[in-house]
Amino acid sequence: MNCEDKGYKEGEVFKIVSGDGINNRDIGSIVILKEDDGSRSPAFWLTEGRKDLCGQSWLFINIKKVKRIWPPEKETVSVICEGKTVEISRESAKDLNLI
Repeated sequence: MNCEDKGYKEGEVFKIVSGDGINNRDIGSIVILKEDDGSRSPAFWLTEGRKDLCGQSWLFINIKKVKRIWPPEKETVSVICEGKTVEISRESAKDLNLI
């Protein structure tokens, strides 16, 4: 799963919710999607003047370790069914393998 699969776009704001090893110190940090390279670990800008251990202002972070905080996740998705557009819950859409 990559950014495109999840509907994430460059410039959106995320919070690091889990880490591994050296990145554990960044849990809770706010980051901005810098560049979607199509991988599972795109580049994110660090905020609040933070730098990584090498002095860079961005990190490659696995998207499983972040949660989008802006824009907020929609609670519903639009589905076209028998020529009509209907709104269903995101959870139902996942259960039906639509997303």
